[in-house]
Amino acid sequence: MKRFSSRGITSVLFIILATLIAVQFSACSEEKTTEPPVKQPEVIIAPQPSLYFGHIPQGQSATREFIISNTGAGDLNISGMVIEGTNAGLFELLGNSGTVLLPAYNNMTIPVRFTPTGIGDFSANISIQSNAASTPDQEPLSGSGSGSAAGSIYFERIIGGVDRDGAGSIRLTISDGYVCAGSSDDSLSGDPLASILRIDEYGNTIWYKQYPGAGSSGFSDVIPADGGGYIAIGHTGATPTSKNRIYIVKTTEDGEVEWEQYTYSINNGTDDDVVVSIEATADGGYILAGYTKNVLAGRGVKDALLMKIDAAGTMQWYNTYGTTEGEEAASVQQTA
Repeated sequence: MKRFSSRGITSVLFIILATLIAVQFSACSEEKTTEPPVKQPEVIIAPQPSLYFGHIPQGQSATREFIISNTGAGDLNISGMVIEGTNAGLFELLGNSGTVLLPAYNNMTIPVRFTPTGIGDFSANISIQSNAASTPDQEPLSGSGSGSAAGSIYFERIIGGVDRDGAGSIRLTISDGYVCAGSSDDSLSGDPLASILRIDEYGNTIWYKQYPGAGSSGFSDVIPADGGGYIAIGHTGATPTSKNRIYIVKTTEDGEVEWEQYTYSINNGTDDDVVVSIEATADGGYILAGYTKNVLAGRGVKDALLMKIDAAGTMQWYNTYGTTEGEEAASVQQTA
């Protein structure tokens, strides 16, 4: 049997202990030198596949916006934006095209102007330099220059911002141009708000205004009013899911409210009342058409609605027309 001296055992224990200390020190060193991953920016550009300007009469201009979003966890450092391509001279960046810092999870809106100098299709490209891995990011631009040839598109405009916008009606104005009525999302609440847009004969915006009504609203029709200004009609409720009431607004030529009515409810607020068409009458008032949910009659389906108001918006009479099925009135004209 072999015998081990105490000196040998001590040496072995020292070697084992030294090895354990070295391993632990190495692990600690690795832990201290390991750094967290660098937060990187990520770029999304909208709209895609291109920022389209529509058909613009040659010599006129149209302005649209595109959005740069930083969806990454790191700051986006934009070092420059430049328009490139054969038709680059027809497009102009109206926002900051120099150095921009866009923090993580933020976005910015950049306006671009298109001014065609001839008839035909034109395109260019915005190149965006940044510290993102995808740089340079691209936003294609496209639009057409139009003329006055018979049968051709004279103008086509895309009007609106980053939220939803829609037009329900367009009418000729007494002066040159058009007035449009519809709705657009409120930038704060996101709820739809009734809106009126006044444009000139080329489609250039003269003014644009929103009308909240009871809180959430939309216009279906608008006409020039006798004596000047405009009358727009539609619906309104406290929220987008509330029961709709009839909404009528009289504005000045500049879109300022002269009077408005949103208390009219044919069925006492138990269900929807909506008007979609308005025409002036010979007595200086107006006739409106739409529908009401006739729950008071026990049917609970839509009935066609005609409603007469005077020049001040006061209701003079209304009638509903319906069966056990659903009916709506989409338009109305005075016959005599």
